[in-house]
Amino acid sequence: MIYCDYFVSDSKGYFTYFAIAEPDTLIFNPGTQFIEYLVYIFYNFLNLSWFGQFMFFHLFGFLGILLFYSSIVQTIKDQLIKKIALVIIFFPSIHFWSVAIGKEPFSMMSIGLTLYSIIDLKNRYLLLIFGIFTMFMIRPHIAGIMIISFVLYFIITININSIMKILIFFIGICIAVLIGNIFLNYMGLGVSDVKEYILLKGTFNQHGDGAVDITQMTYLEQLFTYAFRPVFYDVKNILGFFVSFENLFFLVLFILFLYEFFRIRLNYSESYFIYIFIYTIVIWSLLAMTTANLGISLRQKWMFFPFFLFLILNYLDKRGRDKTCVE
Repeated sequence: MIYCDYFVSDSKGYFTYFAIAEPDTLIFNPGTQFIEYLVYIFYNFLNLSWFGQFMFFHLFGFLGILLFYSSIVQTIKDQLIKKIALVIIFFPSIHFWSVAIGKEPFSMMSIGLTLYSIIDLKNRYLLLIFGIFTMFMIRPHIAGIMIISFVLYFIITININSIMKILIFFIGICIAVLIGNIFLNYMGLGVSDVKEYILLKGTFNQHGDGAVDITQMTYLEQLFTYAFRPVFYDVKNILGFFVSFENLFFLVLFILFLYEFFRIRLNYSESYFIYIFIYTIVIWSLLAMTTANLGISLRQKWMFFPFFLFLILNYLDKRGRDKTCVE
């Protein structure tokens, strides 16, 4: 909150301009306008101040973090890995933006709800619907990818005939296209502009301390840059120094995962890993190819990083249990 108060931030902009906005200028639409509308409601009808709104938004983000941790605890047996998960949820970067006025608290809640519900879909499907709807209200394009990932997961795992699978796939694509059109209209783009927009977005925000030129990077370099930078050679301020320790920790976990994966490949027995894997790869790739600023990637990578860490920790847990059984 102190950071957002003293430096240029989305949170400060939301509160400064929209808490006292004229009602006629506000539109209840998905995306940024949804947050603007909420800030106005919270200030004028609930009398929430700058501090009060931070506390209120923080509740949504903190709920998402708790659901992320609960999902890990419910699926992992190894006590050491549970302790690693506990350490991760106290990392500053997972809380830094999820407490602020803006989209990130709702994004974290959506990811937490989705992860928590997908591991027990039969009993928590309503939470999944609510989680995807929450993401739709702040980032419709991400909600569309959530739906497509779920449709693919459903088709792969469900035991029905091919015709029904094709029908379900078609319905899912239609819903995703509808959401995509809402996003394109919100951005003022046409279908033919998408490729140009993606290429152009890779050149956006190439200024400031966190700017990187991703247009000259390979696909794997873009993935590494988005997920694991800044590292120590990128550091230009004290915040970057602390984040580098976190990213080094995540990188070590990922390297350990790759080492175990290529040494002895294990099969994920639970079907929900299919959904988590599809969503993680698609979102990570999309964001890595379109984000040219490390500051933005630090904030937005938590739209897939809980899933990413869930996969890694569960794999290491399963590998450890298999070693124990062999011994």
